[in-house]
Amino acid sequence: LGGLMAFQPASKATINFNNIDHVQDDSVAGLEWDKLEYNFGKITAGEKVETVFRVTNNRKDTLEIENVAGSCGCLVPKWTKGRILPGGAGEVTVRFNSEGKWGKQTRSAAVYTNRGLFTLYLYAIIDEN
Repeated sequence: LGGLMAFQPASKATINFNNIDHVQDDSVAGLEWDKLEYNFGKITAGEKVETVFRVTNNRKDTLEIENVAGSCGCLVPKWTKGRILPGGAGEVTVRFNSEGKWGKQTRSAAVYTNRGLFTLYLYAIIDEN
């Protein structure tokens, strides 16, 4: 994408799901996301920006990203199709269209997998000028 500015991604995230009530087994253990949130920082109204979330499958069985749904029509997700083998990695790319938006924005993308649901968060401050 031309004209995109570089932003600092959130730090690498390894999730410990042992204490989350809605997870009743270890079906998500062994999945490592490079980040679960991304801050685009300050952008201009109408600008389209995107980021890539990467997941590594450290399990002994396959991972499959079945669907990704944005919290609004302003998010367009793309993701790795098919099975992600043990030791392999996949990606979820989320494009945010800031047209018609201003001020602080928080959006999310629900990632449905054969190992559970993950929510990815995106933040931006949109300048009207």
